[in-house]
Amino acid sequence: MLCDIDSLTVLHCLDSICAQSAQGESTSAEFQPSCLGGDMSRLTLPWPPSVNRYWRTFRGRMLISADGRSYRQEAVIAAMPGQRFGAAKVKVSIDAWLPDNRRRDVDNLFKAPLDALCHAGIYDDDSQIVELSIRRAGLDKANPRLEITLEAA
Repeated sequence: MLCDIDSLTVLHCLDSICAQSAQGESTSAEFQPSCLGGDMSRLTLPWPPSVNRYWRTFRGRMLISADGRSYRQEAVIAAMPGQRFGAAKVKVSIDAWLPDNRRRDVDNLFKAPLDALCHAGIYDDDSQIVELSIRRAGLDKANPRLEITLEAA
């Protein structure tokens, strides 16, 4: 699946952040990426919705739910200043800071953030990922998140 960034979505998200900031509300600004130079980038994304909450069926078609679209917008904003890899092969490493001690399969955490990064234009297509790893980094009830490191392969 080829992905490209929807500039109208990005502009809408930025307008929302500016409006929230002007009103003193919390924004997604805490999810800022840092470029590590060279061919490596580190991003911090919010905790993703579950696979069951990310997708919805409508008239026989599988669509991204409202929760999924909201998550994707936050991820696009977080990834905007990050390094772009274009069509290059990419290694992805994820540190998952869990929101609670419930049992969960960490492999279910991949879909939403990887699709969101593709949508944000970090890489052109999910098929470019040649190495993918995830680990449970710990528990952080106050700020569950995914710390993602991307590196050119």
